[in-house]
Amino acid sequence: MHFLEAQALRPRLSGRLLEGEPFTLLSLAVDASALGLACLVTYLSVGGSMASVVWLFPALALLAPGSRELYRRQYLPSALETVRRTVAASSTAAVALLAAIALVGAPPHPTGPVIRVWLVGSLLLALLRVGLLLARKHARANGVAGQPAVIVGAGRIGRIVERRLREYPERGLVPVGFVDFEQPDAHASVLGPPSELTQIIDRTGAQHVIFAYLFRREDVLISLLAACEQRQVSVSVVPRLAELRSNRVELSHLGGLPLFHLDQPRAGQLMVKEVLDRSLAAVLLICMAPLLLAAALAVKLSSRGPVLFRQPRVGRDGGVFEMLKFRSMRLDDVDPEPRDGAAAEIVRAQSNLSQGLGPGGVEGVDRRTSVGKFLRSTSLDELPQLLNVLKGDMSLIGPRPERPTFVSVFGDDLRRYSDRHRVKSGITGWAQVHGLRGKTSILDRVELDNFYIENWSLWLDFQILLLTVPALFRSSE
Repeated sequence: MHFLEAQALRPRLSGRLLEGEPFTLLSLAVDASALGLACLVTYLSVGGSMASVVWLFPALALLAPGSRELYRRQYLPSALETVRRTVAASSTAAVALLAAIALVGAPPHPTGPVIRVWLVGSLLLALLRVGLLLARKHARANGVAGQPAVIVGAGRIGRIVERRLREYPERGLVPVGFVDFEQPDAHASVLGPPSELTQIIDRTGAQHVIFAYLFRREDVLISLLAACEQRQVSVSVVPRLAELRSNRVELSHLGGLPLFHLDQPRAGQLMVKEVLDRSLAAVLLICMAPLLLAAALAVKLSSRGPVLFRQPRVGRDGGVFEMLKFRSMRLDDVDPEPRDGAAAEIVRAQSNLSQGLGPGGVEGVDRRTSVGKFLRSTSLDELPQLLNVLKGDMSLIGPRPERPTFVSVFGDDLRRYSDRHRVKSGITGWAQVHGLRGKTSILDRVELDNFYIENWSLWLDFQILLLTVPALFRSSE
């Protein structure tokens, strides 16, 4: 987008209720209304003087630490994260209120009203906040809301930032151009050098500046930050170690020097994941036994050959295991001739790499059986991998495992591709629930898989499990 287009958009983008300070005030008004309504419902339904204590609940809920995160200008959590923070904030408020009642020695009668206002308040807050979140995302995606943004640095990182902002307009930042010393290529619209940043901000009406350039001289960066502060323009900075996408970062100070500590998952959490993986796999195998038997019978009757298709895949620490699927192709396509099978696979891997696409979908001539087409379109062919999880070769959630040939080709030419082997491979993953299945961008897959590895938590696994359900209805072909 050229800066003249941004100038034309400026009246639409500014002064909207879904951005900046107006959005913060709108969020507070919505939350206060929800909490006030919860108090009113509780007071009228319970009655009596003891119910009056519930009117303290809104103030405590709005002041809770988790609640304030949702008011940040650029913060855009998922619906699940919004519900989690909402429930956490209201729960903190309820516990604080009960503790205050106990400390002042009030009779135990207000416990019932407090629990009721907590339940009603949590429900109303969650519904209204998710509604507000979806409205903000919709407005940003349709260009109704958002902020023009200038990117300082037109190099590799800067171009990635620009591409990501265009792919995810719901982030609310509309890239209008780059600021750099030179024009690196024809695709980057450089508006001027860093020394003209102030004039560029005035000329384009930029409300946000993203620093994606690693200045060797800190005084230059500090002067540019001061210019943004003078213009009251918000700032984002891509960290020097851009590949480290971990959310487990703690800030401390050594004197006046800031230090960022990268926390690692604890052994206990990883043990819990292992136990949950195998336990859930066993439960799912038992619960889905009729479906598995029906699929196996359909495969057996549809064409000659084994019910299960076994294929070598690379898992944790580069170990090779046999991944299981329901066979979806005729027998002559399952086992290529040994003489040219490996060579053909190398050619396919190199072709995928040259196109920037990950493997998947139908490779070559489509010779799936009618049953196989149905199984693959519904992802039912992946169900036997629950046996891989039960055996310990795979996890329910993690980066998808790949064939040794593709791993060899991709590992040599794609930065950080091999990082996926630090953890167990998964049946579903962060990339898959974001639509990166089949022949989709291999670079995006690597980025999202590494994000999952560096930000892993049991809560993130839970989110992926929930997001996998709607993802199953999106075709992977």
